[in-house]
Amino acid sequence: MLDYICDWEGVFAEFFRVLRPAGLLIFSVEHPFTKFLLHGGRDYFATELVEVEWRGFGVPVQVPSYWRPLGAMISALAEAGFVIERIIEPRPIEELKDKEPEVYELLSKRPGFLCVRARKEMSENRPLSEIEQSRP
Repeated sequence: MLDYICDWEGVFAEFFRVLRPAGLLIFSVEHPFTKFLLHGGRDYFATELVEVEWRGFGVPVQVPSYWRPLGAMISALAEAGFVIERIIEPRPIEELKDKEPEVYELLSKRPGFLCVRARKEMSENRPLSEIEQSRP
């Protein structure tokens, strides 16, 4: 759902607020590199509203989503107080090769998703009481 939200800072701040100390935030989003290429991005460093056509559910539907660079994704996490523990750019599983060979070939050479595991950082500079008081 993060691909459909413009302001990640507010979302991550709320995740940070409700997580327990050392809690984990795990999410996946469309890979920024692929989204930039697919939607003919004009400025890699800008967060842009793009339209995606969803097929496979009957009538094609235009769905608005936001493209943002990797740096904006990481900065939003850091600003909220998260520490990134792991980033994965998954490759397709072998079963996809038989079912959708063209998609398998494409995702074998270019990333489709970005998976992130981030931990709520409790530093001595930012005690939990101070963080909770500063959030709406």
